[in-house]
Amino acid sequence: MRWGWVAAFALGCSGRAPVDALNFVERWELLGVMGDGSVVDARITVGNTGLLRGQGRVEVDHWPRAGEAVRYVRHSAPAATTRSGDGRTLVLDTDHLEGSGDIAESWHLRARSDDANAVLHVQGRGQAIPAVSGSVPKGSWTVGAPVGIGTMKGWIEAGERGGKVDGWGMVLRRGGDGRPGADRRGVFVLSDDLALGVDTQGPITIAWGRLDGRALDMSAARIVVQDGTVRLDLRPAEELAVDLVPTSAHGRTDRTAHWTPPERWAMSALGGRADRQVAGASVQVVAGDLVDQQRRGLVVWTDDTPLDLPTAVTDRPSRRRRQR
Repeated sequence: MRWGWVAAFALGCSGRAPVDALNFVERWELLGVMGDGSVVDARITVGNTGLLRGQGRVEVDHWPRAGEAVRYVRHSAPAATTRSGDGRTLVLDTDHLEGSGDIAESWHLRARSDDANAVLHVQGRGQAIPAVSGSVPKGSWTVGAPVGIGTMKGWIEAGERGGKVDGWGMVLRRGGDGRPGADRRGVFVLSDDLALGVDTQGPITIAWGRLDGRALDMSAARIVVQDGTVRLDLRPAEELAVDLVPTSAHGRTDRTAHWTPPERWAMSALGGRADRQVAGASVQVVAGDLVDQQRRGLVVWTDDTPLDLPTAVTDRPSRRRRQR
């Protein structure tokens, strides 16, 4: 399954080596929702679209149910950025991401600075989700999920903030030399019995689902937003629909923060660009015969359609200290 992704990515970029294209960009996302309801959103990006060809960026956000978030950012110059040919090993200055495994994939991120540090390990519970490639303006775009559902463990710390990470996790990988559009909607359910994922950006959609080990028919899966609530509906292919109700564990990041002032001014003149929103969610079954139990959800949203996000809780919870 690993080589399926490599082949799809290599062939999905207009017949030339994708890393050589001026518009090339590739991003890995390690997303998770923990047992305490907090949310982890880590992004590792390399590409040629900025001021420097081959530069990289690592961003790690930890959004708790209550208390102050932990945010980590590092930019690496081309000379300090290396990427293996299959894209499964990246070094960005002192930060490191590596994927391994032939059937169930395992991904490890280590990021550290004077202000914060993060160690994240995502272990898949099944085969990777095959990548989907398609033509978009100016080239091609590919999206895959090396880990559609798995466990996430580790630590995220910044002074007295953060602490142990232990919950559900996933790994997404996307990129190419085309322009799929700024809007993106990702809706995911992670639980013992149910795993669902639909991720749409421009004309490219990747979808997967399993219920008690059975593969679900995702051919009719669609994301519906009504009054700020997100619904993932699989009907009529499957008699299953769930609502994802956002919790207080959510955050917003400016996707143009690393741009130059002229680039930001130009985008503002064109009407701006939606921020990236990531929210943890409780999952409510609205159609289908499923056992009533706690299920965690995640919503990744870079879309102008508003979500009904509850007010963040600012009271700081007690910190779970790491055993050293």
